[in-house]
Amino acid sequence: MDLSSFAVDMWPPDTTRQTMMMFAKSALVTLEIATLGTAIAAIAGIPMAILSSRRVMDTDKLHERIILNGTRLILNGVRSVHSLVWAIIFVAALGLGPFAGVLAIATHNSGVFGKMYSE
Repeated sequence: MDLSSFAVDMWPPDTTRQTMMMFAKSALVTLEIATLGTAIAAIAGIPMAILSSRRVMDTDKLHERIILNGTRLILNGVRSVHSLVWAIIFVAALGLGPFAGVLAIATHNSGVFGKMYSE
């Protein structure tokens, strides 16, 4: 199969009811993955934000400074890795499916939310 036959097979698009229902179900699953991943990240970011906030942690005490800087380091590390890389890691570990996507979005965005909440 060459590229030209592949392009010809794409036109006219298949607009049968069965195909459109498959597209609708896939779009719904995508929205569910994004919503659940973001909701988990919003909740998971709260304790990380508390531990990485200078207003909450007393920087005069050594153990609290270690917790503050360690939490900020974790947030920066989690946030710096792209969601697609997290997805590849979770697919390799857990297998292909929506759960790996939810964890990838939740992992990356928990770092983002934690950083935003802490400031």
